[in-house]
Amino acid sequence: MSGTVVVPPVATEISGIAEANAADDSVVPAGEGVAGPEIPADEGAASGDGPVFVRGDGLPPTGGGGRRSLQDVWLPHLFSESFVPYAPGKHVEIPIGAPGAVLSSNEHPYGPAPAAMRDLLADGVKTLFGRMRMEDKLPEAMSILGADGAIFRTLSESTRQYMDDYGPFADAYAAYLGFGITGAQVYVASGCSQLIYKLIRATNPVMGGVMAFMPGFFMYPIGASAEDRPFHSVFLNDDLSYPFDRFMKEAEEVDPGLIFIDTPNNPTGGTVPKGWLMRLIEARLRHNGYVAVDEAYFDFRRGEDLTVLGLLGNYPNLIVLRSFSKFLGLAGGRLGFGIAAPDSVAQTLFGRIKTPFEVATTTVNLATYSLKPEAQGQLRCNALEVMRERERLNQGLSVIHGITAFPSEANFILIDVKGTGKTAAQVDAELRRRDLYARPLPKNPRFVPPHISGRYELLRISVGSPDQNDQLLNALREIGARS
Repeated sequence: MSGTVVVPPVATEISGIAEANAADDSVVPAGEGVAGPEIPADEGAASGDGPVFVRGDGLPPTGGGGRRSLQDVWLPHLFSESFVPYAPGKHVEIPIGAPGAVLSSNEHPYGPAPAAMRDLLADGVKTLFGRMRMEDKLPEAMSILGADGAIFRTLSESTRQYMDDYGPFADAYAAYLGFGITGAQVYVASGCSQLIYKLIRATNPVMGGVMAFMPGFFMYPIGASAEDRPFHSVFLNDDLSYPFDRFMKEAEEVDPGLIFIDTPNNPTGGTVPKGWLMRLIEARLRHNGYVAVDEAYFDFRRGEDLTVLGLLGNYPNLIVLRSFSKFLGLAGGRLGFGIAAPDSVAQTLFGRIKTPFEVATTTVNLATYSLKPEAQGQLRCNALEVMRERERLNQGLSVIHGITAFPSEANFILIDVKGTGKTAAQVDAELRRRDLYARPLPKNPRFVPPHISGRYELLRISVGSPDQNDQLLNALREIGARS
C-alpha cells in the first residue's frame, strides 16, 4: 500500500476485521512453527515501501522523503533539546547511626509508624508460616522479631527513603537475562501495565497507531483508548488459533507504528512461534515500525530457544517486555521491565519517559534477593511445579462433562463451559459460592469478537496449588454433573 496517509491527531479507533467469521486458509494453530519466505539481507528500512506520512504538526518526518523513521513513531517533543527529563535528588547510602544526612528528596526523617511496621511484619510472618504448615514455630519467630528492634529499624529505613538509582539492579537483572544485554538497555517500571501505557502514550498519533491480536492482553486496546490512539485488532480464528498471514497482510495495510504481541497470549495461553516473530520484526523494520514482544508469562513455557531477547542486537525496532509478577511471585510488588535494542532510539526513549521513583525500594530489594542463586533454584522448582499442576489440571478438566480446556503455556488455562448449559458468568457465580474465583472473559466486542464470544462461554482459571486445583476440579465436576 502506498500513497499519502494523513491521520488526525485525535484518531477514531480502527475497527476490527469485518469478515472475522470468514475461513482463513492460512491458519496455523497456536504453538506450531511457521515456514515463510526468507527475507534478503539487503532489504532494510530504506527499501522505500510503505505509505508516506504527513505529520499533524506540519513538519516533515525525519526519515526523509516524507517517510517515517524509527524516531518518528514517538512524539517528537520527547527528543527535543528543550525536553528535560526529571532528575531526582541524589540518594546516598548512610549506615544507620552514622554521621551525615540525605536531605535532598523531602523524605520523612522518622519513617513509618513502628506499630504499623510491627503489625505488617507480624502479619507477613503469620501468613508465611501458615502456608508452610509451620504454625508450631510461629511463637518462636514472633519472639525473635519482638526482641530485636534492629529488624524494625532496618525495614523502616528501607521504606522511609526513595530509591532513585535503579542502575545496579538493572545491571543485575541484565546479567540474569544474559544474551549480552546491559543494564543501560533495561527500563525498570512499576509493572508491565504501566510500561505498556507509557509506550502507547509516547507514540505519535499521526504515525500509524497501535495493533495487536485479539483476544490478547486487554491493556493494549484499553491503553490506546485511554491515550486516544488508533488501535487495530486482528482477531483470532474461531478455534482461537492465530491467523498469521492475515496479521502480516493487515500490518502492511494499516502500517502501525507499534505492534504488541503477547506470547504466551493472555487469556488464551497460546504461543507465537519465534520464526514468525522474526518475519514480523523484519517486515516492520522495513517500514520503521516497532514490535513489542510481551513475554510476561515466558518462564512457564516448555522448550528451548523461545525468547526473542537474543534478537535485540539485530533489530533496533524490537522491544521486549518482562515481568516479575509471575515467575518470581512478586505480583503485589509491581515490577516490570522493558528491554530495548542497544544504543537504539527505544533505549533513548526509555530515558525520556521515565518518572521519578517509579518502583518501591522494598520491591527492588526483594527482587534483588530473588536473583541470587539459592532463590533462583527455589523459583525454578516452583515454576516446574506450576507446569506439572497445569498438566494435571488440564487432564482433570478434559474428562469433566461439558467443559473444554484449551492448550496453555502460561500459568493459567482458558476453558469453555458452554457444554454445561450455563454461561461463563453463571459458572463463575457457582464457583464463588464455594469461595473459588475465576475470570469470565467479557462479551465486549473490542476484546472478544462475536465469532468467538458467540461460540464459547470462556473462563480463565489460574493454576493454583495442588489443594486449590483439587477444590476447583471437584466444584466443576459437580457443576458438570448437573448439566
